Parts: sequence; C-alpha cells; structure tokens
Amino acid sequence: MKIIPMTALRLGKGEDLEVVLPGHPVDVSDKEGQRLIGRGLAKADESSVVNPADLNDAIIDAIGDLSPDLFGKDGKPNVKAIESVLEHDITAADRDKAWDAYQNLMQDDRQ
Repeated sequence: MKIIPMTALRLGKGEDLEVVLPGHPVDVSDKEGQRLIGRGLAKADESSVVNPADLNDAIIDAIGDLSPDLFGKDGKPNVKAIESVLEHDITAADRDKAWDAYQNLMQDDRQ
C-alpha cells in the first residue's frame, strides 16, 4: 500500500531505518498503512487505490500465470504466490472470489 505521511515517519529498524518526510509517498505493508492511517499519521495515496473489479481481474490473470506447484492441497492458488505476481497484498476472500470466477471461465472455455 502506498501512503502519504502527514508527519515525518521513521520506518524500518536498524540498518533498514528510513525517515520519510511529510508529503512524500512511500510503500508500506497494508497492515502498517492501515495502522498509520488509523492513527492520523498518514493518508492513503489515492493513486494506489485499486478498484475491486480491477483487482479481481488482476487476480484472475495472475492465477492463469501460476505454475501447478503454487497451488495448495485444497486445489486453490496460494495467496502469497498471487501477491508475488501482483506485487499487491490480497486477502484469502479476494483469492476465493477470483478463483471461483477463474474456474467458471475455464469451464465456459471447455464447452
């Protein structure tokens, strides 16, 4: 998630410590971004907001690019594998919705 700090933020630890100045967009995990936004220390960078329909389509495309070893025992694609392709965090619910749509598309193609 991309955020815009409202104040100077210290991100990371040790040698990875980075100071981000107010107004300068920075990428953080979705969890960290939500925490900072919730505390009023940052706001979401609207250019990074993904339309749910676009996200679903992107997940469907990513599923089609995955190798069979990136699917779980339940037959579903691994969330982390999809995130790796998209370079964007998703939830298991996002994956499940797209997986259902993907399976329907594959079934339609076979008929």
